[in-house]
Amino acid sequence: MKKFKVTITLKNFKEILVYLDKQGAVNLVDQFYDLCSGDLDDNCFEVVIPSISGNEYILIKADEILYVQSKEVLEDDE
Repeated sequence: MKKFKVTITLKNFKEILVYLDKQGAVNLVDQFYDLCSGDLDDNCFEVVIPSISGNEYILIKADEILYVQSKEVLEDDE
């Protein structure tokens, strides 16, 4: 099964890795572009991670993010 590995690199060079389906990865990257282009007034970047027990959320201050990268991987790859 194909998943997308999304790497959020912070300005302090720490990385947050999440594995999402295609639509989740597209939504996450689109949100980042909207923040960078000024289309959103928010100063937070929200990561929604589906899990067995429900969705998990991570909020990151937008000015702490250096870049976001996504890559298609097999679910077994890391």
